[in-house]
Amino acid sequence: MWKIIGYAASAIGVLTGLIALIQWMATPTPPLEISVVDQGAEEIVVNASANPVHGSTKVVAHSLTVDGVELQAPSGALYVANHVRLVNGGGITGPDFAVVATVLEGGKLDSSGRAGRPGATGAAEPSGGTDGGRIVVAAARIDNTAIVADGGQGGDGAPGTDGANGTAGSNGRNGDCAGFGDWEKAQPGGNGGPGGDGGNGQAGGPGGTAGEILLIVSEQPPMAVSATGGRGGNGGASGRYGQGGAGGSGGAGCTGLGGSQNSRSRGADGPDGRPGHEGQPGANGRDGTSTVRTIYFGDVKEAFEANPENTNAFLDALRGLRPN
Repeated sequence: MWKIIGYAASAIGVLTGLIALIQWMATPTPPLEISVVDQGAEEIVVNASANPVHGSTKVVAHSLTVDGVELQAPSGALYVANHVRLVNGGGITGPDFAVVATVLEGGKLDSSGRAGRPGATGAAEPSGGTDGGRIVVAAARIDNTAIVADGGQGGDGAPGTDGANGTAGSNGRNGDCAGFGDWEKAQPGGNGGPGGDGGNGQAGGPGGTAGEILLIVSEQPPMAVSATGGRGGNGGASGRYGQGGAGGSGGAGCTGLGGSQNSRSRGADGPDGRPGHEGQPGANGRDGTSTVRTIYFGDVKEAFEANPENTNAFLDALRGLRPN
């Protein structure tokens, strides 16, 4: 009897141990303990005096630090590191790039469009803002990093030209009342010329359409993410109207041997011109998309290990990840 009880206790102990082993094996590695890049990889620092990754479309490092400068990412660039630090105002800027890191910290990732060129009075119209680009980010944790793909602001319209002032009317000739054939009649003053119309202000340029942001994260702390359409440019101010010219003075009358005559009337002032119209503001650009998916970071590591040399295949795999 006691032997049976002993065997049963031993079996229960073995079963308990197996259950604990299975639970341990089934427990996933915490996301922040997953290194997407081998520990032996190099540590890269980009700053004002050194940029070892200039022009590179693929960077794989143990850590990547961008210190006080903007790293210009070529189109299609991929940055993979266990720790990406953007410090002292550092950031990554480009039309289409991806960042994969266990921890992404600080700074800004920016794929915003450029502002349009302002117009010039009597010359070129303003240009529209350019469209935002595309950013893909996969990280176990994002810590105080702004991620932006806004459309560029439209260029402001130039103001209309001012109307010219009207010319002044000529002064009338004075009368001459001397006798013996020297008598002359006084003349009225001439009317002033009309003022010119002000020109219309240029319409503002359209804002650019915002881009696309895809965030794949294991944690969702507060993040500054923006894919907002660019604001349309301001319309140009209307041109001021020209003032009408002043009427000329009437000729003075006189009294003399030839008789007398009254002074003549002053000329009428010219009418003022009309002001121009203020330019219309440019149309705002359309908003883009920003998508956040909560994914176990181990799935990101597996996707990278399955496509170590093929950036496009890896990014396609990232885009295909969905929450379990």
